[in-house]
Amino acid sequence: MFCVQASNITMPWNGSRLPGFTPTRGLRQGDPMYPYPFVLCMEKLACLIGRKKVQDKSWKPIHVSKGGAGISHLFLADGILLFVKAKNFQVRSMQSVLNVFYKDSRLQVNYDKS
Repeated sequence: MFCVQASNITMPWNGSRLPGFTPTRGLRQGDPMYPYPFVLCMEKLACLIGRKKVQDKSWKPIHVSKGGAGISHLFLADGILLFVKAKNFQVRSMQSVLNVFYKDSRLQVNYDKS
């Protein structure tokens, strides 16, 4: 925990700086452990997509070539891409996976973001 408590943070507010504070919990960008929570969470999402939805054929991945492997999701350094056919039942399947994932991870969903 020493690496998390090693700094003092100040923030600007209305043209002046607020008094500094020392963080006591969580990870900050640049911390060696910073990428691992994302990797662990994305592993859970990959299992929800692949093992539950793709195998029972309720999520149909896209195919780049005829007879080629299907692509249902790609995880990037700081984001994800989800691929489904442009059908209503596919979108509902994707939303159900995201709802389960967000509920389990206690994050909030914003479907209005463009």
